Amino acid sequence: MKRTELQSTRQTSPRAVSATRFASAGATTPYAWKLVALLSLGGSFEIYNLGIDAWRFFTGIGLGLELVTIDTYIAELVPASVRGKAFAINQCIQLVAIPVATFLSWLLLPRDPVGVPGWRLVVLGGALG
Repeated sequence: MKRTELQSTRQTSPRAVSATRFASAGATTPYAWKLVALLSLGGSFEIYNLGIDAWRFFTGIGLGLELVTIDTYIAELVPASVRGKAFAINQCIQLVAIPVATFLSWLLLPRDPVGVPGWRLVVLGGALG
């Protein structure tokens, strides 16, 4: 008898099933990316300090959701023979983004290119992906 994917995950990890159900309920990775992009976009146009903090807080929640969902999808969908490579590529992409964002911040923050404060351009860059 061939096991379905859901039967297989129930036997391996109850948390994986919970995460899979949560993801299939609408928190899939493309939606998380859109959520993070919209929250970053909203934060880049905010003019009040408390509003900026709120936008960044909710953007952080969206990023956390995205990271957990990506790891769950890799663990559930990628064949075991290449799962390690998939996790390595995922981590590489995530960790390469840190110095790129740092460099863009160093480059843009002290300047006002095109009449827009540099920090807004950095946040807009995060919204664009």
